[in-house]
Amino acid sequence: MSIKIYPVTETFAAEIGDSDLSHPLSDADMQMVREAFARYVVLIFPSQNLTVEQHLAFAANFGPLERTIEIAIGRTRLRTPPEIADVANLNFDGSVWREDARRRQYGMLGNRLWHTDSSFKAPSGYASLLYSRSIPPVGGHTEFADLRAAWDALPEATKQRVRGLVADHSLIYSRARIGFTNYSETEKKALTPVAHPMVRRQIQPARCHRFGWNDGPLSTLPVAPATFRTHCETLPMPAWNHIDM
Repeated sequence: MSIKIYPVTETFAAEIGDSDLSHPLSDADMQMVREAFARYVVLIFPSQNLTVEQHLAFAANFGPLERTIEIAIGRTRLRTPPEIADVANLNFDGSVWREDARRRQYGMLGNRLWHTDSSFKAPSGYASLLYSRSIPPVGGHTEFADLRAAWDALPEATKQRVRGLVADHSLIYSRARIGFTNYSETEKKALTPVAHPMVRRQIQPARCHRFGWNDGPLSTLPVAPATFRTHCETLPMPAWNHIDM
């Protein structure tokens, strides 16, 4: 049985039905997933009962797996394989973080900011595959923004001005916005800013988009950051269900 695609909007977000990611998808179904990802950007795979190994196997369909930043900054005692970004409030031994835990300050609190995953890495990530293993009873919602729509809404003069510009992406910069600046020299070296074009072009379907979500690079442009938010289509996802991807 082939997968089914149920768009949430005409061009942004879709639910993938009749899929079981615990087994390899057929070549035809995987091609449908790739095409849906290119068109809708955000895909929801409901009720996927996956092991860590199955999660990683599906992720590998999109390219080489990157390793968590925890490895780069010298942390080796992890709850999960290094290819998993462990978005949780637990130590490697399963104990809950203290409120003033360092990882909470620079890690989880920073995720409250609008951001593009892995933009501080070179190469940057192609896709993030979020899998809900444990869900808080309240809160924990995820919002997504379509930066292709933000680009489409820009005045042509602004588009011409930013084409060809390059911006530095830095995890240290984004965490400074929430007040965290306490880095060791090893961490500063591992988190050296990387440069990426401010505008990227998607091949199929052919569209441009602004790369990265951060107020800093826009501060000298004639269009205020709020304008991006006004014209950028945002999607508050329904509450996570257990084992959704």
